[in-house]
Amino acid sequence: MWTGSDVIVWGGASVDGDWTEYGDGAAFNPATGRWRSIAPAPIAGRSGHSAVWTGSEMIVWGGMVDAGCGAADAGGAAYDADTDSWRVITTPAVGARSGHSALWTGSRMIVVGGSPSGGTRVDGSNLCNPPLRPAEPLLASAYDPTNDSWSVLAPPPWGSDVLVADAVWDGQEVLIWGGQNVGADQGASPWLGAGFSYDPGEDQWSQLPAAPLTARDRFVAAWTGSELLVIGGQDETGNRSDAAAYDPTSRRWRSLAEAPAAWALATAVWTGDELVMVGGCCAMSTNAMSYDPFADVWTPLPALPFIDCEPEHCSRYGPAPVWTGTAAIIWGGSEETTAGDEMNSSFRANGAALHLGR
Repeated sequence: MWTGSDVIVWGGASVDGDWTEYGDGAAFNPATGRWRSIAPAPIAGRSGHSAVWTGSEMIVWGGMVDAGCGAADAGGAAYDADTDSWRVITTPAVGARSGHSALWTGSRMIVVGGSPSGGTRVDGSNLCNPPLRPAEPLLASAYDPTNDSWSVLAPPPWGSDVLVADAVWDGQEVLIWGGQNVGADQGASPWLGAGFSYDPGEDQWSQLPAAPLTARDRFVAAWTGSELLVIGGQDETGNRSDAAAYDPTSRRWRSLAEAPAAWALATAVWTGDELVMVGGCCAMSTNAMSYDPFADVWTPLPALPFIDCEPEHCSRYGPAPVWTGTAAIIWGGSEETTAGDEMNSSFRANGAALHLGR
């Protein structure tokens, strides 16, 4: 999370036999190159949560408080970077979830998508009660920090299905495309290939025109200031390298140059001129790539400096880079390497800054 002066890192999880969720945080100042601890949060540690920056606060909401059982939480808190203090925010009535998208509109945080809470720990043991299907759709909702209140938005068009996808804010509407129906009936395709827009002024959803892409999830979605970019991802055939852009003004899609390799689960940040993508699975996953949508050109970037990827398979998963205005900064995450039948996973407590120099 970029505040304008510091990169804030909070929460997350690691696994060494058992899952451990963290509730601590720290702030990194690129100008001084120094870290400082931030005040303890008044909520439980978690992963798969969302965080938005309002201009004065970081609002953290949702996520898994017991990833081993898939147990999500409906609570959240707001962090004031100037006073180094937290406040608990009110809990919405829409239910707990994780892996959702949260967007800041300039006055409200809109939450869409995600997965419901799973099982619960049995008597503190390693046993979990079976995951529960939601009794109703996971409704979209909005949080207003001015009066600390939530409102339920118009029901999303995907009905009782659970949509797991990235959403973007284009300055007027929420744009969302694709994803995964984790509640699909047996034998049905879990991949979604439809897109929707949400107008908060009218509290209304509209369907986007058909995209020149197969149904998929685990792609990169980004807003450039004029277009929604959808890059890579995974469909029923595997990882994808194709991409497309949607212009909400003309309501038209255009196909983009294919990425140099097929990969899914990458993370990305928009710099104002280009998209910087890092990590993911599986090809070129230790490298960063940049994409210029105006020239429709891909450019390889230096490999992340703290990953040795000699084995035949190497993937990196972690938070999206943060753009400071001069550099892309990434910290933490995990790597998975495979050589033959041996797979090794590790979590990282280090980071890197990429200065594009152009």
